[in-house]
Amino acid sequence: MTYTNPDIPTPTPSSLVWTATENGPARQIIDEWNRMAHRPAVLRRVNKWEFLPRPVDTLDDLLVLCGFGLGNEDELGDDILWHLVVRAEHDE
Repeated sequence: MTYTNPDIPTPTPSSLVWTATENGPARQIIDEWNRMAHRPAVLRRVNKWEFLPRPVDTLDDLLVLCGFGLGNEDELGDDILWHLVVRAEHDE
C-alpha cells in the first residue's frame, strides 16, 4: 500500500514542470506556466517562430524540443534553445 500525503501537491502525469511547494516563487512560476502552457494565443505565437522544426501543441512540447529530459549531446535542442534565448532578448 502506498501512502500519499494529500497536503503535498503531486505533478499530473502529463506535466513536465512541477513543484511540491505550496507557495513562494517556485509555486508562482509553475502556476504561470500551467496557465500559459495550453493557451491558444500563446501557442499561435510560438508556432510562428521560424526556427522550430515542427509545430508544438503545448509549451511542454517546446521544452522537449529545447532538450528538456534529453542527454547533453542534443545538438538540435541546443540550437533551438539558442534561438529561443536570442528571441527572448528582444521580446517584450
